[in-house]
Amino acid sequence: MKKLLAIALFLGGSYLGHAQLTQTATQATEVVIGQILDITYTAGNATETFTFSALNDFNNGLSTAANVSSLEVKSNKTYTVSVSAPNFTNVGSSTTTMPPTVLGVTADNGSNYTTVTTGGANLVTSGSVGTTTFPIGFQANPGFDYEPDTYNTTITFTVSAP
Repeated sequence: MKKLLAIALFLGGSYLGHAQLTQTATQATEVVIGQILDITYTAGNATETFTFSALNDFNNGLSTAANVSSLEVKSNKTYTVSVSAPNFTNVGSSTTTMPPTVLGVTADNGSNYTTVTTGGANLVTSGSVGTTTFPIGFQANPGFDYEPDTYNTTITFTVSAP
């Protein structure tokens, strides 16, 4: 028992004999974050084709599924997405000019369609920070105002941070 007590005193004494030291060093650190806006369109079809052949098509227009394509936006700032297109060009011999306003685009599963214009119309007005994927669908309603022909245009989606 005396030996155990002697060992305990020795170890305790040697521990008390060592003062605990702490040293620190510092490093200034800076993170610089620039503004990022990225937009990716994934087409459900290479070309969205609307074929008007029945009276009901001309009366009511035609639509794709509301989520046939998708638009993904990555941003670290709130944003808007606009949609635009030039006037249609005619493939055949028609001399009729068709404006892009015969088209509508939805980014909310078909609840609201935005009319496509040459100058751009807001499709998404208050996009959130982060990554957001919008389901995209289309509608066309040229009515009876255009000669029989095939008409082509290209829709452009643009993301902007105010």
